[in-house]
Amino acid sequence: MNAPAPILADSPALISTRFTVPGMRCAGCIGKIERELPKVDGIIAARAN
Repeated sequence: MNAPAPILADSPALISTRFTVPGMRCAGCIGKIERELPKVDGIIAARAN
């Protein structure tokens, strides 16, 4: 797992967002979400449970 980047005084504010994905129960799907979403510009981390 990567260490979080330090937050600098001139950094934009971080926003935490939660989404409900009905029916997502497969460990493979959860892993794919957690791997692929952080590749999207502006997303630092993704966690699915």
